[in-house]
Amino acid sequence: MEKGIGQPDCQTVQADRDIRILMLEDSTADAFLMDYELRKAGVNFESKRIETRDEFLSEISSNRPDLILLDHGLPTFDGFSALALARENAP
Repeated sequence: MEKGIGQPDCQTVQADRDIRILMLEDSTADAFLMDYELRKAGVNFESKRIETRDEFLSEISSNRPDLILLDHGLPTFDGFSALALARENAP
């Protein structure tokens, strides 16, 4: 596949810092697998796993992530609600 005009070669783009990833995930095993696959792919990041609505709101307001990975089926808080809150509080 050819690069489009003005599109950087993803192989050469480097960040000045690690990507901040917020994981809304209730399973430690699933969070571990996400970490593992991202590191295996060579992504430089720091991650924080949270499980509740209150933790989510606190994190997006005090330590805004670059990327949010959402579990869509948590027992008390779902990814769709989290997405709406993120759009509202940290556009």
